Amino acid sequence: MTEARHKLKLGKGVAFFVKSQLRRLPQEKDIWEADFLPIPKLGSKKGSWWMGMVISHTDDFVLATVLVEQPPSVNDLATLVAHAMRRPLMESAHRPAILYLRDKPEWFELLPHLKEIGIEVVVQDLLPKWDEAFKEFVQHESQHHHRNKGTYARNTVRPIPETPDQWLEEILLAWSDAEKVQPVSRLMRSELEDADLFHLAPLICLKFRGKELTGEEAQTVTEVALANYVVNTEPEGIDLHPQLAFALCYVAAHLALDLVDEQTASKLLDYCEEQLVK
Repeated sequence: MTEARHKLKLGKGVAFFVKSQLRRLPQEKDIWEADFLPIPKLGSKKGSWWMGMVISHTDDFVLATVLVEQPPSVNDLATLVAHAMRRPLMESAHRPAILYLRDKPEWFELLPHLKEIGIEVVVQDLLPKWDEAFKEFVQHESQHHHRNKGTYARNTVRPIPETPDQWLEEILLAWSDAEKVQPVSRLMRSELEDADLFHLAPLICLKFRGKELTGEEAQTVTEVALANYVVNTEPEGIDLHPQLAFALCYVAAHLALDLVDEQTASKLLDYCEEQLVK
């Protein structure tokens, strides 16, 4: 199982890193740094998460983040970098000109594939901007945890809605929660726009359903939700109404958790579109 997890998997249907799609993205004179480092599980005496980030040199923006419970594999890095290119937290989809990576043997399998899509890869021991952003995040999270111990936890578990009206009410509540919390935005030098809040829909789904916010299940839910967003906006590049985009990812996250079936999800989204896009 461990060996399979660390073997690179690319291509449509098995990974978010699809070279044919990434190669079509515009390329900008941007320089990125990407890496993972462990952070302690706040409130726990043992154990760590591994946090991955992609940092832009141009504006010091954090373009993508992820938390995994095991030491990251090359597939985790590929997914992280692909998210930064296809659905960055800031700016529009694009490829960087240069990507800096830490000198780690586990990343080497991905390097030729990055070069195939026109990205120059520079491997070195130090990533100054990444390390600075990571240090700021850990300090901020530690302070935030001590101030708000227990406020963003499982006591927020909600019953699953039963009617379209109840679903819409919860989706709008989740939207409001995303606006207030925006945990990822604490990493950045500027706030997330409404059009970016769909990134947080899987997290709020997990929170409302009392699920763990990290780990394999959380990662799968996030990937399914964002993949549904991609399918509904590409290749035409359709811009969804921000709340409808959020609803799409929120319902898709429940689909990934097997809490709704495809027919129900489709009806819910049709109802949301009728109510939200007027």
